[in-house]
Amino acid sequence: MEKIILDGNVVAQKTEDNLKGRIELLKNNGITPCLATILVGNDPSSETYVRMKGNACEKIGIKSIRVHLPEETETSELLNVIKELNNDKSVHGILLQHPVPSHIDERMAFEAIDIQKM
Repeated sequence: MEKIILDGNVVAQKTEDNLKGRIELLKNNGITPCLATILVGNDPSSETYVRMKGNACEKIGIKSIRVHLPEETETSELLNVIKELNNDKSVHGILLQHPVPSHIDERMAFEAIDIQKM
């Protein structure tokens, strides 16, 4: 069997180019894809990850909405935010950054995200 060398930069660029083309087609049909990210608390690693997702969205033409909730947010408050995003027709994807603070019912929160927006 012949060895295959995989160049991650080449694969990433091809993927990005493919996505840009698909996003452009959507925009030509009046649809601007949108990803909403939800961060609860101030975990530095999570903040970095969410910021990187926003930058990646911007790079390929996807709108990004960042929802940053305080550490003391209760499960019910988080569920209300998720419900609002589920009902927002302009939002096509929802990313709840893991982990959430320990007092939040994480399973309930993830299950509240509309399957069409995962």
